[in-house]
Amino acid sequence: MLEEGLYLPTRARRKVTTGDVIVSSIEGSLSSIALIESEYNQALCSTGFHVIKSEELKSEELNSETLLVLLKSIVGQLQLNKGCSGTILTAISKDEFSKIVLPKIEEEKQTQIQQKITESFTLRKQSKHLLECAKQAVEMAIEQDEQKAINWLKNETNESLPRSP
Repeated sequence: MLEEGLYLPTRARRKVTTGDVIVSSIEGSLSSIALIESEYNQALCSTGFHVIKSEELKSEELNSETLLVLLKSIVGQLQLNKGCSGTILTAISKDEFSKIVLPKIEEEKQTQIQQKITESFTLRKQSKHLLECAKQAVEMAIEQDEQKAINWLKNETNESLPRSP
């Protein structure tokens, strides 16, 4: 039996869980920040990212979505850039990363931010699904029958589409 993780890159060493926020530690990629969604729960993450565990955020009185927005903001980005050091590959160290100053935000505002981010993620998933359906419907219309493609698309998207002329 093969050893678990045998073929993984050496930098893939951390497990992330739903609600964690990951932030690139490399200067040129500091805007690469993500919120781990349920589909990536228990995924492996490169050591090139700082991982902020969702449990830690609760003790800091911030939710994951608010932290995501704060770190992606110009103020967050300036702080991340300020903490970078090194000669060949500049990066922000764990020590410097821990010095980032985060504002206290009212719980009501955080809830609003959380709702907007959740809505944004849902709409992004829906748009990806619709694009995939549209591609398949065009292929079906070309290869088979246009009406069959329209019916399939209606069924897949659960929306009424205008009939073709």
